[in-house]
Amino acid sequence: MTVQEQIERLAEKLIDDLCRIDERPDGWLPHTVYVEEIGEDATLGEIPVYTRYTLEDYNQDGSCTLRNMEGEYRSGHLREINIDWLVTLWNRYMELCIEQELWRDRAIRRLEQDTEASLPDMLEFVEEHWQNCASDEENIQMFLRWVEPEEE
Repeated sequence: MTVQEQIERLAEKLIDDLCRIDERPDGWLPHTVYVEEIGEDATLGEIPVYTRYTLEDYNQDGSCTLRNMEGEYRSGHLREINIDWLVTLWNRYMELCIEQELWRDRAIRRLEQDTEASLPDMLEFVEEHWQNCASDEENIQMFLRWVEPEEE
């Protein structure tokens, strides 16, 4: 897989994770993001430029509302946002979930969505083993390895 394909896969994963969010922490949005657009240069012609926007809101399908620095709104999609800013957006979400103590409920919802384990197992794992710095996928894999011996 090429580096570009890896970056595209990561961007899609971030967008999928953002679209799965069903409880947003206070103060998370609006958030500054940058979108790569096509600009004009007198000598070079069309060139890529990074335009600053404010991500005002988005829907579970990834469609979003962006506001430029002149205060004008436009519709867009999360995939338009530069990957560095998708990462920044995700990291800020995680920080606020931890600060506002939303992470436990979020972790339990992810386990409920992605596993068929019992609620007592989920609660115990989240309280004792969930790692906020790890990805959801890593935590889910750790959970499945942790709970597996009990299911045998």
